[in-house]
Amino acid sequence: MDDNQPNEQNCDPLDVKQCIERAQQGDASVLQDLKKHIQKNPQLITENADLATTTHHKWISLLSKNDLFKVQCLWDEIYHLKEKLIKEGNGTTVEKLIIDQVISTYLQIYYHEQENMERLSYCSEVPAPETKALEATFNRHMRSLCTYSAINAISAKAQIEKAVNSAMENLNLAS
Repeated sequence: MDDNQPNEQNCDPLDVKQCIERAQQGDASVLQDLKKHIQKNPQLITENADLATTTHHKWISLLSKNDLFKVQCLWDEIYHLKEKLIKEGNGTTVEKLIIDQVISTYLQIYYHEQENMERLSYCSEVPAPETKALEATFNRHMRSLCTYSAINAISAKAQIEKAVNSAMENLNLAS
């Protein structure tokens, strides 16, 4: 055996970047190292497994068409919209998922609107499939908004019932 050739036990484990790159190319031999890196670096999950943000990135990229000023403005708008919706809500995980859906469909609607306006600048009508896509997106958006509203209404009702019950208990204790 040649002493100059490193054996696998003496090799440094793959660094995080190499491991990720190889896994992205389908190299299953790095999966054990990848799992260890993820355990040591949990931010890898939050940076890469947030499907809603990944989707929002793609919609914003489609909307902005490489205009970095527009990208920044859209991200600021989305951030503030999400912040307002979360502040108005009850903070549950389900509500956060619905808020992500509301934002996603919001971006989709305006993508379709933008595409339609661009088509109308050079032809007299929008193709039927694009009109149907816009209608379907609008319907999904409205369902998301209705679900968000229903969740908040249920939460508000529960909070009111809790406050009423607490007041009734206080009255009973006082009498």
